Amino acid sequence: VGVTFNDQQSNNDIQLYFKSFDTRVKTFDLTKNTYAVNDINLDGLKLKLKQDLVKEVSKKVEKKVDSLNNQKPMQIGLRGIKLTNFDIDYGDDNTKTFAKVLFKELSTKVNKLDLENNAYNVGNVFLSGADINANLYLPAQNANPKNTKEPEPSTKSDKEKAMKLLLGKLVVNDVKVDYNNTAIAPTKQGMDFNHMNFSKMNVEVRSFTMENNTFAGTVNSAEIKEARGLDIQKFNTDFVYGEKEAYLKDLYLQTPKTLIRDEVILNYNSIEQLSSNPGTVKISANIKDSKIGFSDILNLVPTLRNTVPFNKYPIAIL
Repeated sequence: VGVTFNDQQSNNDIQLYFKSFDTRVKTFDLTKNTYAVNDINLDGLKLKLKQDLVKEVSKKVEKKVDSLNNQKPMQIGLRGIKLTNFDIDYGDDNTKTFAKVLFKELSTKVNKLDLENNAYNVGNVFLSGADINANLYLPAQNANPKNTKEPEPSTKSDKEKAMKLLLGKLVVNDVKVDYNNTAIAPTKQGMDFNHMNFSKMNVEVRSFTMENNTFAGTVNSAEIKEARGLDIQKFNTDFVYGEKEAYLKDLYLQTPKTLIRDEVILNYNSIEQLSSNPGTVKISANIKDSKIGFSDILNLVPTLRNTVPFNKYPIAIL
């Protein structure tokens, strides 16, 4: 199936093709805002989208959608999604956003979607054979405070619930990612979080939860390699990041020059304390039989390069 659509008024050009699409609709009730399908299977999608949205139109559409959703909470029943052999090319000249995404498989098993309570229970998410290239234009915030506009009043209801997510298993296998923030020039040394090129990403996470400002789960395995020098050969741990405590237990982190094992625990009065006053954070660590390569530290924090002892021993192993 192939579709070509050119909208000269809003400058949206779409080319769409797919080999096969299979699903079964069980419920489609507009009056009760209730919808349910079994599995969604889509193979061989090729999508090319060049977009330049008219802001006035998008706002009118958003208002209309919001008015429909406010009638009754949407209920969605979905068992699973399997997307295979995708090739997506997206470009937006208005926001200077450009992305090319190819993957062999992206699939998920859904246990429950509760939109009204903002709660989601997902059995698994699997991504394999992916090559992602993304160029985004994201200027640094507050670069010119004099031109900063007052924030608009929030239209969200005060009763809106915080998101709750339960994820049984996440598997990322044979994934490559090239990301660039085109609004900011690349740095000369160390990891550049505005320009990252991952040639290898193999990750498995189990029993992940996000609830009440707490993130927890188990990293079963991870291999990650980035062009600026990050090379995680092996990583596994049980982790928690909460409002007053964060820890890595049953930790094993290995790079070519670093080996950290056992556990690291942080205790603090608030999450803000981690950045505003890190010197008061209580740290408890049991990292026997470990070693730390200074080059790994300098790769993550290149500003330490001119401080003692890194300025004299940049490649030392402690």
